[in-house]
Amino acid sequence: MYLSEWIGSVAVAMIAGISPKFKRTKLVFKYPQREGIVALAVFGVALLVSIILTTLPAFTLIGLSKPLSDRLFMAIGGLIPVVVALYRRKQPVRSAGWPPDKLNGALQLGLALAFLVIFLRGKFLAVITSMTGPEASMLGFLLIATICEETIFRGYIQQRLAAWLGPNFGWLAASALFLLWQLPRLLAGTDQVLLTVVVSGVQSLVAGFIMQRSGHVLSPALYRAVSDWLIFVV
Repeated sequence: MYLSEWIGSVAVAMIAGISPKFKRTKLVFKYPQREGIVALAVFGVALLVSIILTTLPAFTLIGLSKPLSDRLFMAIGGLIPVVVALYRRKQPVRSAGWPPDKLNGALQLGLALAFLVIFLRGKFLAVITSMTGPEASMLGFLLIATICEETIFRGYIQQRLAAWLGPNFGWLAASALFLLWQLPRLLAGTDQVLLTVVVSGVQSLVAGFIMQRSGHVLSPALYRAVSDWLIFVV
């Protein structure tokens, strides 16, 4: 199930990347090494927030389990150093994966990936019935979490590591950092540790590739939100 989803998502992203609407203006940093080091510092703060929120008692939002509440708090907490870094260094939001001119194309690609995942999972009817229940609210919370996560790792960190180390190594490094950031939560919230880590790692690689092709964090955020949400849709 996951393998077909990953292959299909990569294929769709590759095809979409050919479209003129995804023709990217290369993001150039004046001092790429400095930007890469700042990105690693931002990751360090986000990882510290992840560890603290996982080990300490956390508030549970109404209608969400503790693991999902922890994930939402971790995502929002990890986004704070990104916002601070952008503000203090006077950098535009496009440098964090939010180019305004790519928004419509990214939304279309993200929705296409979402429908593809639903189709491959065979859950169209289940999704229709779930949109009037508590699962709809869960999708909203997951979307907030994935938008924050993708802004941190694909928008801010991956783009800077790619400028410093090259696009392929930047993609792989950002994917590895994202998995490392998730480990405290993953290890605390499941019994199937190995399977969960493998799935999360490959999903991170796929999301990073989608970011490369679309140039906007909204596409991988929509893909991951729906993919994670379908686990709870029966």
